[in-house]
Amino acid sequence: MKKVCRYIYYFAAGMIVFLSVAVLSGHLSITTTPSMKYRIWFIFSPGDDLDRGSYIRFLFRDPFGFVGEEGSAIKRVVCIPGDHLKSDAQRNFFCNGRFIGKGKNFSLQGVPAPHFAYDGEIPKGKYFVMGDHPDSYDSRYFGFVSKEDVLSEAKPIF
Repeated sequence: MKKVCRYIYYFAAGMIVFLSVAVLSGHLSITTTPSMKYRIWFIFSPGDDLDRGSYIRFLFRDPFGFVGEEGSAIKRVVCIPGDHLKSDAQRNFFCNGRFIGKGKNFSLQGVPAPHFAYDGEIPKGKYFVMGDHPDSYDSRYFGFVSKEDVLSEAKPIF
């Protein structure tokens, strides 16, 4: 039994070292917010054109100071350049006529949430992104992410 415990200890210690090196080398990213269902991501250079369903890590600039943090964020691309994006007065969002999500009126803290109102074709070099959680702070509130702000693509690991 002691031998099994020792192997488990070595394995856990090895995984901690491996993950630490991978994160510090920039090939892995760890997300702790509930906005995404995955926590560990493999990070790689973005392609020229991103597809719907791709996950991206981008430079996050909050134009409203709603969350008070800037840095990088990982979200899923749901609407791409050339797609038709429409939001209505009830904060429903549609990409090419297909419902993709609903914005909230208030944050979990009761603060009125900004609303990105749009009806038209997504411009070249812009992406509409969303998190996996209904409370995710994403394009429904702050608008498009510019291609220049995309730092990398991300593939979920766990």
